Amino acid sequence: EDAEAHGFADIISWQPGGRSFKLHQPEAFVERIMKNYFAQTKLKSFQRQLNFYGWGLVQMGPNKGGYQHKLFVRGSPELCAKIVRQRGP
Repeated sequence: EDAEAHGFADIISWQPGGRSFKLHQPEAFVERIMKNYFAQTKLKSFQRQLNFYGWGLVQMGPNKGGYQHKLFVRGSPELCAKIVRQRGP
């Protein structure tokens, strides 16, 4: 919702169902959003961090290409505090 409020919906947005997001303009995401909100400076590093925190890439269906996490639910920001880095094997 923050992306919409700041006019970034054309770059990153919720997908239908409110359980995943999609990067529509990866280069603009790096330039306009990542440098202000994340420690990473490269998209691949950001994607690697998503993996470390248990995010998955949606492989099929209408939300294909988006990123999802079971605790990432639109309208329930309190759940995001429970997203933690996964421990290795």
